[in-house]
Amino acid sequence: MENSVTVTQEQIKNKTGYQYRASGNLFIVTARTKTVPSGYSGTRGDCVRFSAGSGIRMRRYLRECRSDYGYMVTLTYPYEYPSNGRETKEHLRRFLQELQREDKRRIDQRPSDQLHSAFWFLEFQARGAPHYHIFTNRPVNKEWCSRRWYDIVNSEDLRHLRAGTRCETLVRGRAGTISYASKYAAKAEQKDVPAGYENVGRFWGVYGCRVTMAADTFVSRADLEEGKVSYQVERLLNTVKLMIEAGKGEVLIRKDGCLVAVMHDQTSMVTLRRMVSMLAAQTAKVYDYFEDAELDYGDIYA
Repeated sequence: MENSVTVTQEQIKNKTGYQYRASGNLFIVTARTKTVPSGYSGTRGDCVRFSAGSGIRMRRYLRECRSDYGYMVTLTYPYEYPSNGRETKEHLRRFLQELQREDKRRIDQRPSDQLHSAFWFLEFQARGAPHYHIFTNRPVNKEWCSRRWYDIVNSEDLRHLRAGTRCETLVRGRAGTISYASKYAAKAEQKDVPAGYENVGRFWGVYGCRVTMAADTFVSRADLEEGKVSYQVERLLNTVKLMIEAGKGEVLIRKDGCLVAVMHDQTSMVTLRRMVSMLAAQTAKVYDYFEDAELDYGDIYA
C-alpha cells in the first residue's frame, strides 16, 4: 500500500515504557509512547498566543525552581504605547538588565551572590496596552523602579512617572508565592493578543539566576527486558512506597499508567531526584537534573 509504514517489535519496545520524574515536590510516573508527529521539524515556530503547552511549561518551572519569589513588580505603559512585541521586549530586557546592575551596586558580596532571579510574564490591559509582571527574589526600590521604567519607555507623561509601576511584597511563604504566581500568570482573559499587536513573542520567561529541582528519565520496555534497570526501578518504587507509609508523602493520583505523589519534606525529594538521575544514567538518557545555578541571559523575545 502506498505510504505504508512498517514498525518492528523492537521499535515498539524502544518507544513504549514509563516516564519517571521527580519535579519540585512531586514524584510522577506515567506510561508513555514516545512518538514524533509526522510534520515535526525540530524547530520552534513563532509565538502568536499563550498556548496550553506554554502554560504547562510555565507552571512546571514555578514548581521546580528554587528561587524564592517574594516580591512582585508591575510595569505599565502610558497613554501612548508600542504595538510591536519586539519593542516592548527590548524595554523589558533593558529594565531587567538595569535591575541586575543596580543589585550589584547595592550589595557588597561575591558577584554570584548578587544576582537577581526574575520570573516575568506578559498580559494585556482592557485598552490593549501590554504590561509586565515580574516576580523577583529581592526587593525593588519603588522610586528607582518608577524612574528607570519612565526613562526606558521614553515617557513624557508625569502621571506615568507616578503611577506607571507598582512594587509589592508577597508574604505568603514559598509555597503560597509559587501558587499565587502560577494562578496570576495563567489568567486566560488577559492573554488574548489585541488586534493590531504584532510580533507578540514569548509570554513568560526567566532572567538571571535559574536553579531547578527536577530529574527526569524514560525507561522503555526494552530497557526493562534487558534487565539493566529492573533493580533500580524496583528500588525507586519501593522507596516511594516506604516514604508514603512513613507519612512523608501522599498519593494524589493512582490509576493504570499514572502515579502522582506529593512529598512533604525536601529531604525525601532530594533522595528521589538522585535516584531518578541515577536511573537516567543507567539508561543513557538525557535528564535535566541541576545541582548548581545556571544563568539565563538569552533572547527573551524568541
